[in-house]
Amino acid sequence: MYENEHVKLSCEIVKDLLPLYHDRVVSQATSAAVEEHLAGCESCREEYEALCDALPEQEKTPSTREKFLAMVRRQKKKRLLALALAVVLAVGAVAGGIAALSELCLVDLRPAQYEVRKVCRIDTEEGPQLFLLWNDTWGGYASITDRKEVREGEKSVLAVHKRRPLLTWGTGVGHDHSQWMFVPDDQDYSAVTFNGETVWTAAETEEAPGFVYELWDIEQQMRLDGGGAMGYEFAEEYVYLSYNGQEQYWSWDGGPLEGSPDGE
Repeated sequence: MYENEHVKLSCEIVKDLLPLYHDRVVSQATSAAVEEHLAGCESCREEYEALCDALPEQEKTPSTREKFLAMVRRQKKKRLLALALAVVLAVGAVAGGIAALSELCLVDLRPAQYEVRKVCRIDTEEGPQLFLLWNDTWGGYASITDRKEVREGEKSVLAVHKRRPLLTWGTGVGHDHSQWMFVPDDQDYSAVTFNGETVWTAAETEEAPGFVYELWDIEQQMRLDGGGAMGYEFAEEYVYLSYNGQEQYWSWDGGPLEGSPDGE
């Protein structure tokens, strides 16, 4: 039998094949054999026409191949969605880790990263105040200053901690900046520690220099004014302060100076 010769099919076989022939899921040779039979058999042709009327083109059941391709597309879509979700979770985990290291994980500044320049006590209308002035290479832009009272027997110690995030970036990092703060001495502190190092004791109390009182007055005035233009410089030989255009120069241990020590 040659390839171009068709097998002669009986009516019973053709009637069994009609649904498959209708859905185009038979081989080319079988399809040709069915068509040849339908061309010469009115009974089978009428049954096929009835089948077509009962199953319009738009309501045909998808072929096996179409079902398979649809399944492949669904599986591919699921894999893409799973991959996208994994990427989102990975990015979220990395971002969360960076945020934790840059905001939550804090470490003390090392001694080489700061210098405490002045600690003293002053009396004000709001009661005694402790004054701390220091330089640090983190400049306050990325660092955090904490303070708390520590009891040592019957004595109270003011413990100041200067810390920074484990991961830090931003303006000011790596440059010296002067910072200060006033702390109410309502506990009559016997000592002050800075990152665990004792930097002042009540037994070492000496008269505070004039610029400390001036700083206190400027801070109170700024609080009353709701702000103001303040400038300062803590140089090696002098202290420069200005507020709303009023400039002053002070010695570190004495009173005000006449004009700029630099002669400018």
